[in-house]
Formats: sequence, C-alpha cells, structure tokens
Amino acid sequence: MSEQEKLKDYDSEPIAFCAKCYSLKIKHEDSLDIDYCGECGCSEIKEAPVHVWENLYEQKYGKKYVVKGNDPKKNPIFKLPLGKLMQKFADLKQWKDITLSLYPRFPGGFGKADSIVLLFDKLVKDNKLDALRIKMMEYIKG
Repeated sequence: MSEQEKLKDYDSEPIAFCAKCYSLKIKHEDSLDIDYCGECGCSEIKEAPVHVWENLYEQKYGKKYVVKGNDPKKNPIFKLPLGKLMQKFADLKQWKDITLSLYPRFPGGFGKADSIVLLFDKLVKDNKLDALRIKMMEYIKG
C-alpha cells in the first residue's frame, strides 16, 4: 500500500470532536464514565471523518484549523524564553480568556500576577506551553 493510500485510509477513520466548539480535545471522566470537551466542558461529542470535521470547523470559525505549509513554530512567540513569554502573556488584555480556554475550571480569586504564575506552573507540568503559544498567536493576530 502506498503512502498516499495509507493517508487516505487513515483520514477516513472517524474522529471524535466537541459538538459545541469542534475541539478535538476530548477527555474522559472515569468517575462519571462520560466523555467531555477539554476546551469548553461540553459533554456532547460527535464523530465524523476528518474532512467532515475540517469543513465544520472552517464554517464555524472562518479559517482552517490546519494550514498546510504554515508552521506555527516559526512564529517569534515560539522563540521567547519562559520569562518573556510570561510577560507577553501578562500584557495581553485577553489573558483570562486564554487561561479559561486552556483550563475551563481554572481557580478564580487570585490576583493577576498569582494567576499567571499558577497557570505557567500548570502549563509546564502538563507540557502545554505550545498550546498557550498557539492561543496567544490567535489573539495577537485577531
């Protein structure tokens, strides 16, 4: 089987995504035995081939999720050391929105500086700094 055929076969496999925000970040809560969206918390999960999901995503957001040949890691934000990344994040007026998009159940009640330190600690432990960088790029562009 050629690489092209393998890719085509792989792309026909259904993927699970959130019915509300179309996120692919589906998690499972063992204690309740349910799947839910790691982005928005919705528990309505759909399945479809990747090309169907891509079309739905593009219709909802007006842009493709993946732009071929566009490597986000070439963006200067990926080259920032941790301290400068924290400062750039703190300077964004949407820092709370980004935080909640990454961790919908992020604890409130802290000041901005403490929240950012707590967030970055969690991001480093969860190995999710790249997810933060991509979110920041969306807000800086848009």
